[in-house]
Amino acid sequence: MKNKAPNIELVKRKYFFALGGIALLLILSQLVVQLQIKSQENDAHILNVAGRQRMLSQRLVKGLMAYSWEKDPVLQQEWELKILETRKLWIESHQYLISLEKNDPDSRIGFLYKKLEPARVRILDNTDLIFQTHNSEATRKVLQDADIYLPFMNYIVKEYEKESNRAVALLSRLELGILALAILLLILEASLIFFPIINQLVASINAHKKTQLALETQNKELEVAKREAIEANKAKSSFLANMSHEIRTPMNGIMGMADLLTQTELDIDQKDYVNTISSSAESLLLIINDILDLSKIEAGKIELDPIPFNLQQSLENTLSLLAPVAEQKSLELVLDWDFKIPTRIIGDNLRLKQILLNLLGNALKFTHEGFVLLTANIKEKKHNRVRLEFHVIDSGIGIPPKKLDSLFEAFTQVDSSTTRNYGGTGLGLNISRRLVELMGGRISVQSEVGKGSDFFFEIEIEIDEESHIQQDLSLLAGKSAWIVDDNIVNVKILEKTLEHWDMNFTSFTNPEEVLRKANSLQHTPDLILMDLNMPGIDGYQLTSKLKEVDSFNKTPFLLLTSSSSLTEEKKKLFTKVLNKPLRYSLLAQMIQRSLTKKDSLPKVEKQQSMQVEKGMDLRNIKILLAEDNPVNRKYLLKVFQKLGTSAEIATDGLEAYEMAKTKSFDLIYMDMQMPKMDGLEASKAILGNPAIKYSPIIVALTANAMEEDREKCIAAGMKDFLTKPIKIQQIRENLEKWASYISIQKQI
Repeated sequence: MKNKAPNIELVKRKYFFALGGIALLLILSQLVVQLQIKSQENDAHILNVAGRQRMLSQRLVKGLMAYSWEKDPVLQQEWELKILETRKLWIESHQYLISLEKNDPDSRIGFLYKKLEPARVRILDNTDLIFQTHNSEATRKVLQDADIYLPFMNYIVKEYEKESNRAVALLSRLELGILALAILLLILEASLIFFPIINQLVASINAHKKTQLALETQNKELEVAKREAIEANKAKSSFLANMSHEIRTPMNGIMGMADLLTQTELDIDQKDYVNTISSSAESLLLIINDILDLSKIEAGKIELDPIPFNLQQSLENTLSLLAPVAEQKSLELVLDWDFKIPTRIIGDNLRLKQILLNLLGNALKFTHEGFVLLTANIKEKKHNRVRLEFHVIDSGIGIPPKKLDSLFEAFTQVDSSTTRNYGGTGLGLNISRRLVELMGGRISVQSEVGKGSDFFFEIEIEIDEESHIQQDLSLLAGKSAWIVDDNIVNVKILEKTLEHWDMNFTSFTNPEEVLRKANSLQHTPDLILMDLNMPGIDGYQLTSKLKEVDSFNKTPFLLLTSSSSLTEEKKKLFTKVLNKPLRYSLLAQMIQRSLTKKDSLPKVEKQQSMQVEKGMDLRNIKILLAEDNPVNRKYLLKVFQKLGTSAEIATDGLEAYEMAKTKSFDLIYMDMQMPKMDGLEASKAILGNPAIKYSPIIVALTANAMEEDREKCIAAGMKDFLTKPIKIQQIRENLEKWASYISIQKQI
């Protein structure tokens, strides 16, 4: 028994020693955990205050900018109250952060605050100066000091984060050491200390969970900030759309009156003035449309409208719109068409044309001599879909390599000198890129300074599989032709075209060579395609010399020209005259008629032409015009008068509704934004009133060009939609369309 007693005492001593050690470790661990939690809480609070100080700085600067730009005194007062509140909070948070650093004279962050103090004081002083004098110079100084203050605040926040991370890391290492010792003792006395250690671990996990919760809270705040940024972007798009509306309304009066003025007797100077007004207004309208399209795209409110159409004719029409520009600059504007492309496809013709007009317009703008070439090629065909590739190639000034990557960004241009020399908003290429991507394609560019550029894109599109009448070209097979053109691009495209039509051809780029060949020729060609503008001997002179040769007396000569100033006397020398850029179907048709000596205008075309000239009798159509703008009202009344009809007037929506209750109108042209009752409300009231027995056709007149505006009009019961500025031709076509419909309805 005596031998066992010491052992028992030893066990007890070991037990109490181990228990005391465990207790000590537990106490130390608990203290470290508490210190860690406290440190993290303090650091999180300081980081929050520093971040808040940074946010308040940004809010103060933005508020001062808005205050300086605001012209409305009431809104300025509202901004002043917001700025004063922000400034108060800004000063309080700054004082709190400074007080934390005063106790540590060697603090790196305290040193940064001292360097930052002059900028902060200047911001406060200039803020007072802005409120007192509305001084724009003070605003500029605030922005300069903000450029100093904000980066410093970002750096200070990062310094706080570093200090917090160092403290947490140190406490974490200490905690791990203590836990290691506790585990060692746990092996010795597991049954006595296991549960207390578990409890300590749980407490540590809970502390980490709190930290995680704090991080999740910060992430939620960041998500809220992101949503606010998205809403701000939407607000910007809405602002652009509203500005477009406000500009389009007076533009309708300017362009409309100029259009009416061109139809009066004017001398040469007056015509020039009116044309200048019209062209300037058209340029402004293009800028407005670009801005509106950009706002639509950014707001995600632009959608494709696929319809069946003839792609070849669409490309030819697009080039025809730009032909006057090419003629003015003496440039060759050419279409290179891949005859493997299906005749008709299904896609958004309007948006495709918009892309090509942007690219072709830029090519013409930056090309001073040479050519602009549009190519359309088929890349791949699968079932009922086809992948097409378009190129717009020019011989212009080219683009520096370092500018190519940013070329498709909004508001980006090659350089400032280009901006001065050529103008433009820098939106066209950005809009084109987004539209191509919306079509599932990608746009790119290759360019060399001084040699020209090649803009190209691919899109996948559906084939219109409905059967369509194809042009019969069998008459051309085996016929021979001469191609006379000094431009090698034109020659290659004409050779490709004639080869597709199974014609034989000989090409000449030198007029002298043509004369030598003609004098030694045994068999004359069936047809000669003659360019007008060539060096040395032009097409007119060359044709005159060839017709002096007996064998060429009966040979058809087709003149290909981009000149619109050719006299009627000179035209008589040629069998047919075709304007560039060439239309393939018309070229084939003219060649066939030249070879067969048929009438130059088909009967169907003659009948349609006569019908358009004759027009329709609009006098029996009762029209109401609801328009609050006096200039637009005057313009539309003049247009109605010129078109042989008249209209009664309502100056607001309520008046239009009251007039519709007492009189029967066939057609109402309804402006959308009017006092007392807007166009939508007036339309719903008119169409929804059972007392109005005959429901009139209501056509919306609006400066809002968004798709949702059209949808609202249709939902209100309107039948049609005209976007300002409205041209005389649009009104005429619309009147004839609905007059025909109304006449048929009255006969039923």
